[in-house]
Order: sequence, then structure tokens, then C-alpha cells
Amino acid sequence: MGVKITGVKELERRLRLLPERVARRVVRRSVVKATDIFRKAIHANASAAKDTGEFQASANKRIRTYRGETIVGVAGFKVFDLTGRGNKTYPSNIDYLLEFGHRIVVGGTTERLSGGSKKSTHAQKSKLKGRTGKGRVVGKVEPLGIVRKAYDARKSIALTTLTHGIAKGIEKEAAKLGGTG
Repeated sequence: MGVKITGVKELERRLRLLPERVARRVVRRSVVKATDIFRKAIHANASAAKDTGEFQASANKRIRTYRGETIVGVAGFKVFDLTGRGNKTYPSNIDYLLEFGHRIVVGGTTERLSGGSKKSTHAQKSKLKGRTGKGRVVGKVEPLGIVRKAYDARKSIALTTLTHGIAKGIEKEAAKLGGTG
């Protein structure tokens, strides 16, 4: 999932006229605003799903800049805030399990090597060491799709916010620098 601005030649051209550091600041501010739209939608979707109070509270965003060029906004759940809170223990991939669903297995694990592979390698066997393989599936947790629904519903709004934010940021910074933009 992702939104990438391509084909907005005029914005790209005007952005390149600004000094590199200023251009990065303009884009980063716009990415923060656009990512916040997704974060709020994820928070709202999580509140609509049942039994996700702590999960909803962990909805967050993170902005990263890579090599001074690529700015990425990620909205989702801050899973590490959930692990080990109070008396409850959550697996580290709780966000994935709730988003995409999972099987409920009792009495061990289900055998993962049976069926598909003709031979089990030593590495595969060592991963299963101590597991019985005699577990039985007693149920399934249906996928909630919280993040996917938020993304699908808000993608166009976030893209508009991003492009308008960049355009306004370019105008503002150009005026500060004394140019016409």
C-alpha cells in the first residue's frame, strides 16, 4: 500500500528550484499532514471493531527520511506499546494477526511441513523442535482489515492534501527566499 506522486511535473520542477534542505522540509510537512489523515482513519476504524480498545489507542504514525531524499510516512499500530502491558501479553505481530486474521490452535502447533515438501531439511526440523505437531484448529479469527479500509477510504483525500501542501509550501518558502516560486 502506498501513495506516490508521479506526473505532477510542475510541482516537481518548482520544488527543484528551492534549496535541497528547504524542499525536504516542505515535502516532510506535507507528508506529516497526509499521514495524519490515515492515522485518524485507522483510529476510527479500530474503534468500530470490537475488543480493540488498547489496539485502537496504539494507532500511530511515523515519518522517516532516507538518504536525505526519500520521505516516507507510515500509519499503523505501534505494536511495541502493547507488548507486556499490565497482566496481558500480546504477541509481537498482533497487528498482523488482527488485520489479516488467523487460526486458533489448541494442544500444540499444526504440522507445517506435511503435504507440500517431499523431504524435510534439518533446518526445517530444527525450527519445529519441541513442537508436537498434534494441535487442532478450533476456530478462526476473521480479518478486521482496519488499515486496508482506512487506506482505501482516504487515499484520494491524502493525495490531494499532499499535493496542495507541497504547492502551498513551495509558495511560502519561495516568498521567504525572495523569489516568485
